[in-house]
Amino acid sequence: MFVLHEPTFDGLLSAFAWCLRRKETSPVFFADTDQPVLLPVQPVAAEPGIRALFQRHFGRRLGDAAGKAVLETVYTAYLSEQDGLSAHLYRYLYLALDMKRDPSALLQDRSVAAVVQAARRAGGLAHQYLGRLRFRLVHDQLYMAEFAPDCHVLPLILPHFTDRLSDQPFVICDRRRQLAAWYRPGRGCSLHLLLDPEQEIASAGALPALPGPSESGSRDEGSDFEQLWQLYLTRLAIPERRNRKLQIANMPKKYWRYLTENPLAAQIQDKQKGASGQKP
Repeated sequence: MFVLHEPTFDGLLSAFAWCLRRKETSPVFFADTDQPVLLPVQPVAAEPGIRALFQRHFGRRLGDAAGKAVLETVYTAYLSEQDGLSAHLYRYLYLALDMKRDPSALLQDRSVAAVVQAARRAGGLAHQYLGRLRFRLVHDQLYMAEFAPDCHVLPLILPHFTDRLSDQPFVICDRRRQLAAWYRPGRGCSLHLLLDPEQEIASAGALPALPGPSESGSRDEGSDFEQLWQLYLTRLAIPERRNRKLQIANMPKKYWRYLTENPLAAQIQDKQKGASGQKP
């Protein structure tokens, strides 16, 4: 059985629901953005309220706590964006309903192990970015943080920052996926697709023009605070005890670009900008 679904989590859950109602044991799932297949497929449209439906159904079958844990594991694993994970996610849910308990301990099962590993990867990366994001002032009273995570962790870290920074507007930009979350006190948070550095499509209002990724290291606004922070860390460090290998091991270079306290960040960006402008 080949099932075609919309390329969203709700679309995938709708495909899962369609197969679970028919007790399919080993379906193959394709998003409608994937390469077309020559075999006949069953298209499934996204159902409205599918997440609430899964929460109610799994809550009745497994209990509220276990049902919530299963769905959170599946959602977090989905955000890892790992290829070929859809079939494993379906089997994970199938086992949960069949056993009427959380199957996360059955690591001898290949699908369970794949889902748990993907969830740990995405969840661990989200936890790391809670301390790696750096906000800077880009407009009057508007702060922005940028990052380019390997997994789609923006939905996982948003609740933390909306709770901690509930009194000030901010934007978190995922430059890898060209996605931005815009939070405004009293008006909630909205997601925006970044078409280019100064144009966004939004469902609720226009997002202020934001600096492009090449301007991430700009020192025009808030430069005094950034330089003061860098100077503080420079004076705090003991030159004789610097261990560059250990520093890179604890903070890989792929994270340096968006770190305010890293004095090499601007140099790295300038090199990348110059390299992208060179002709092959």
